[in-house]
Amino acid sequence: MRKKVILSLTSAIFAFSGLLQAAPSIYAKKLSEKIIKNTSNANIIFDNENETRVWVMPPNTGASEVSGLHPMTANTGFCQEMSDLQKMSKGIVERVYQASEDQFLAQKNIDDLMLKLDQARIEAESLRVSPIVKQLQAANDRIDDIEVRLDTLSSKLEDCTQGCEEIKAERVQLRRE
Repeated sequence: MRKKVILSLTSAIFAFSGLLQAAPSIYAKKLSEKIIKNTSNANIIFDNENETRVWVMPPNTGASEVSGLHPMTANTGFCQEMSDLQKMSKGIVERVYQASEDQFLAQKNIDDLMLKLDQARIEAESLRVSPIVKQLQAANDRIDDIEVRLDTLSSKLEDCTQGCEEIKAERVQLRRE
């Protein structure tokens, strides 16, 4: 497919190459270039095939003069409106730039805080799995169990009519722990 496209383009280039030589040029090679002297502010284009054919282009530069301007009918307020519009536009651009800077600084601050949060999470996780923390958790669980048992023994002791010494002894032993 690609070879067909390249072949088609090559054929088209050769077919139009004859036409390309007949294009107008400011660098004519025939006699008309020597005969016609250009003293104007415009370019002259010569035909390579027909030396009697010459094209004169519009002037390269020019001047204009405003006349007949009446303040009553002219839109003289337009200039002030354009000035105001430019000032407003400049103000808006400055505000957008400042907002962009603020957003950049806020994002940097957020990134720093997120980094600190990640480090704190890693440290908290390392503390959670530490042997000392596990021992403290086990001791806390044991204390909770003892408090529940003491509450139960205290309730039994209040209603106790016989065998109360065993309950008192167990309560004293739990308090020592």
